Amino acid sequence: MVCSTVLLWIAAWPVSAQSTPDEPTLLESPNACSYLTEDAARGFLGVERVRPSAANEHIPDIWSQCIYSGEGGRSVSFVFKFMIWDLFDTALDPIQLDFNAQFTGGGVPPSEKRDEPGKIAYAFEDRDRTTLMVVTGIQGPPDGFGRPSELVATYLWEGPEGSYAEKLARLLDVARAHVAEWLADAGR
Repeated sequence: MVCSTVLLWIAAWPVSAQSTPDEPTLLESPNACSYLTEDAARGFLGVERVRPSAANEHIPDIWSQCIYSGEGGRSVSFVFKFMIWDLFDTALDPIQLDFNAQFTGGGVPPSEKRDEPGKIAYAFEDRDRTTLMVVTGIQGPPDGFGRPSELVATYLWEGPEGSYAEKLARLLDVARAHVAEWLADAGR
């Protein structure tokens, strides 16, 4: 009988330059479907009829997702998610920060990076799809391993109407209003 021992070494999650965030805090994710209503979805998509997704859900301490679709491949979604704070620590090397945004944004390189809304925002252009990912600067509850989290709001608008710039401008207006509201509600 041969017995062998395998040692598995698991590296700790990389600690960012600032291991304890000093940001306002929300303990629950905003409910995405209270922001993206059926009327709002119709307004974005420019259609009379929209369908809510079966994937719409609100899990307050993790995330909230609301998606509506319309004819012709049109869709709009708001996703508010608590992500690991270290991914978006602005003290990270800018190349690492951009890589983290690309990775969490589905692998598509960002088209642009902005200093607002939130502490940093990334815009993505992919054919008829415009996506805005906002790192809000609002801390969430610790994750299951006790690590700090960050509220990241992602807005997606897909359809043939409007240019990337027009869609992005509207998404930015919505995101600015949301971040201002959440900051007013957040405690230290």
